[in-house]
Amino acid sequence: MMNTQILLTSFGTMDESSYRELTSLEDRVEEEIGLRCARLWLSRRCSVAMGRTHIDDVDTSHSIMLPLLVQRGDEWYRLQSYSRTVAEPLLNPSSVKTVARVLEEGLEKREGLVHVLMAHGSGGRHIAELDELSSILRDDIVLCTLKGQKPWRELSIQAENVRITPFLLTGGHHVRKEVAETIVPFLINGGHEVTLVREGLVSSLPSLADILITGFKEKLHKLSIL
Repeated sequence: MMNTQILLTSFGTMDESSYRELTSLEDRVEEEIGLRCARLWLSRRCSVAMGRTHIDDVDTSHSIMLPLLVQRGDEWYRLQSYSRTVAEPLLNPSSVKTVARVLEEGLEKREGLVHVLMAHGSGGRHIAELDELSSILRDDIVLCTLKGQKPWRELSIQAENVRITPFLLTGGHHVRKEVAETIVPFLINGGHEVTLVREGLVSSLPSLADILITGFKEKLHKLSIL
């Protein structure tokens, strides 16, 4: 494995605040594992706009990919075609309970307040880990998705106060456009007082990044890279 490339892979972004969050996470991964990594994006449009390297522009045949992703969604499965060794995203079968614990420790418990945990989801895949996470979180934390299995339009919340926390590593377009301009008004029209956390998990709940990085380190140890 001495000639194996280590690739940090993410979808990419054109949002400046999201870019700063993503760069800080990339920097932190390199610092924690003590190795330099190539940083690749899956989105050609974002890569061109932000001057980043697109995944199709490098040879990934001898690589291990460390995906900066929350879930086993479309992007994670897409990476399988680039490398035979792709590490797990943040939420995976081995991490669900740990993720739930960190969420419950980090999200305030207060009478009359419900947290909406807004995940991306997938238009074409059912992500079992989202179901498992939803089933073990305490009652005042409700998980829903922008796409797929837990549609936000089916939210039914009794509490007056709602706080939306993006279950995304970085904020950016999904938060600024989809959540702020569509989902927040939807909940306000339902009679709720709504607070939107505009940052991604990298900023709002940095302990979750610890789980992701720990998983990467364990993968590299198993491959005798660390």
